[in-house]
Amino acid sequence: ERFNQENQPFIQRLDELQINSTTIRNKVFLIRERFKSVEELNNWIQGLAENNGFKSKDSAYGRKQYLEGALINECGMVAS
Repeated sequence: ERFNQENQPFIQRLDELQINSTTIRNKVFLIRERFKSVEELNNWIQGLAENNGFKSKDSAYGRKQYLEGALINECGMVAS
């Protein structure tokens, strides 16, 4: 499923964000269901970046972990 052509723009964006979570990568179709376009995903990420919880993370790793957790929650994924 994650190699489906429709998923490729989302996979590319996850690569740019350095999101390597197996849970997210294996269920990218859930991201596509929640966000109809990469632009919609980017807008959601921008809103998240303005959130105090995201800003309070001291490191890029902490922000990446926060983003991964938020994405899992937003898309209704169950960690595998």
